[in-house]
Amino acid sequence: MTEINKNECIKLINNSKRIIITTHTNPDGDAIGSTLGLLYYLKAIGKSSFIINDSITPSNLEFLDINQEIRTFSYDDDNSLINNADLIIILDLNNPKRLRTMQDIVINSNAKKLMIDHHLLPVDFVDYYYGDTLATSTGELIWNLISTHIKLQNIPLANALYTAIMTDTGSFRFERTNSNTHKIIANLIDLGASPNYCYEMVYNQLSEASIKMLGEALSGLQFFFENQLCIMELTKEMFEKTGAKTDETDSFVEKTLSVKGVKLGILISYMPDREEIRVSARSKDGFINAKDIASVFGGGGHIHAAGARIFNSTLNEAKKIILQELNRLIIENKFYNNVK
Repeated sequence: MTEINKNECIKLINNSKRIIITTHTNPDGDAIGSTLGLLYYLKAIGKSSFIINDSITPSNLEFLDINQEIRTFSYDDDNSLINNADLIIILDLNNPKRLRTMQDIVINSNAKKLMIDHHLLPVDFVDYYYGDTLATSTGELIWNLISTHIKLQNIPLANALYTAIMTDTGSFRFERTNSNTHKIIANLIDLGASPNYCYEMVYNQLSEASIKMLGEALSGLQFFFENQLCIMELTKEMFEKTGAKTDETDSFVEKTLSVKGVKLGILISYMPDREEIRVSARSKDGFINAKDIASVFGGGGHIHAAGARIFNSTLNEAKKIILQELNRLIIENKFYNNVK
């Protein structure tokens, strides 16, 4: 894997004719926003390009895909597209396992492979790597890559990258948010991004079923370690009772940190469409690195936001493992605060 700078990255793109863009399973705002932002740029410069993802786009992010161009991977429909590409750009992930059903076909493709990402410890499975672990988001990396090449106002591109950065910074709350972040946002607004529209579509479009699901989840919150840890559970029975969809619950984990005194919030959710368990962790105030929790289950992320998937487990088993791991971290004095 060769690390390249943005000029070399642009040259690689310019020398490619058929480009596939993809991102991690169960994509978040940064994943969808950065892939669409890049797609809109590639379309603007006349490149034949497609987004193909393992998972469907969450409903609250569909507004960014104005022409419904994101394809959900199907071997029969997409095998030839991937095999005939001369460049595959992999965004917002650094481990091929997170490609899930697309992992083998991407790795085995003869196309050159470029990873653009901001997570720590990238796995060597691509030809080229363009990244910065200090960046707030992959959306920021895409902006840094293409900003000097954008000549005209492009509202879809601007909204996509604005959403990518907004969601991965916790609406500009996380510690990596700095003056440069806001300069990028100002440029995106000048390019046509609508902050109010993006925020409303991402955070204020919950369905009746998801609101009922949130009520069920909030009523069952559990607290540990002197109320500094809050665990929220979403069970199979809750999904069946409310009719909520899994992609409508992605933002629920943020609610755990809204409780006074809570510094680590964890969502443990049954995934009815895949028969697996999802773990999402959020932290604040230097309590603990959320990635430490996700890494127990082979996941990853950042200090303040991380996640993982667990197979062949129950919610209770997952919770037991999480509590055991937290106890181990306390014993090894890996908490930033003293916790009894």
